[in-house]
Amino acid sequence: DSELAADVPDALTEMKSFVYDQLNDALEKCAKCGSCQSVCPVFLEEGREVSVARGKIALVEAFHSDGREPTEHLCQILNNCLLCMSCVDNCPNSVPVDDIILAARAELAQKKGTHWARRFILKGVVARAGILKAAISLGSIFQSVLFQRIPGNSGLRRRFPLPLVDSRRFLPRIPLRSLTMRVPEVSPAVGKEERRVLFYSGCAIRYLMPEIGTSLVRLLTQHGTTVLTPSDQVCCGAVQEASGYMETASSLEETNRRVFQRQSFDAIVTACATCGRTLKKKYADAQTRVMDVSELLSETVDWSHMEPAPNLKDTIITYHDPCHLRKGQGIVSQPRHILRGLFGPRFVEMEEPGRCCGSGGS
Repeated sequence: DSELAADVPDALTEMKSFVYDQLNDALEKCAKCGSCQSVCPVFLEEGREVSVARGKIALVEAFHSDGREPTEHLCQILNNCLLCMSCVDNCPNSVPVDDIILAARAELAQKKGTHWARRFILKGVVARAGILKAAISLGSIFQSVLFQRIPGNSGLRRRFPLPLVDSRRFLPRIPLRSLTMRVPEVSPAVGKEERRVLFYSGCAIRYLMPEIGTSLVRLLTQHGTTVLTPSDQVCCGAVQEASGYMETASSLEETNRRVFQRQSFDAIVTACATCGRTLKKKYADAQTRVMDVSELLSETVDWSHMEPAPNLKDTIITYHDPCHLRKGQGIVSQPRHILRGLFGPRFVEMEEPGRCCGSGGS
């Protein structure tokens, strides 16, 4: 392809990759058939060969084998990937495109570096639990100064220029009280305890949407589940890994592993698709079961006898699949089982429920 050929010389690097040596087989799996082209959300927007998995793999192969200085253009191409796994899900050869992109980003971060604000936020703040708590607390107090409310309750828009924050992006309001300030570390089952789970909330539910976590804990305890919510759990590391900070992600993994090992439970449960996929990759084994909340609730609750909230009784409901749930974990039927049990014929499938929303796990 002419555009790809023109982009390759501009994108090659002058270094040997210790990471890519483990991915040679994966790179060679790609038959350049173009099956990824029809499902890649970035390609559908840009229409450029370098936007699709086939093009990026060709760049990574050249980047790995030849070697010149990395360019901003190459960084932009690889960073534009949303890691939505649409290409992986649709690939006849099961090429792990997401792992290839992560390896390339790790090498670029090591050799070329990243934006100072990204490093500060992901390595200096999010990866340090104490600093993150303090930052969130200060943010909840001063958000009215830094941001302005947009119509309704949908979020905030920045008031002043901020690094890495596009002027068109909406940000959620920061609650004054996080999830671990709202629920105890042990929430006993109502009645007989049938199971015991560790609730891994993730950063978004813990700090930005704690009402989701409190509702989940209440629902689980009402159905025979004792819920453990450790206050010392930390970020899952997915966002650091996606930015190339592999050492930081590994450090977070070890911290969480120590937290999990101190507890006794039947399964780890999460309500975040990205956290769930990350935990299943890193922690799930014969001794540790990691479940999305929809998996647990579809197994343990008879939804045909449940009633939706009064304000939703006459509402038409639809559902959009998170990429890291549908493609990353293969969870499709369970959320629909719950919604059909609650809403019956008022649950209506939307067009393209599995198309990427564009947030890339954020």
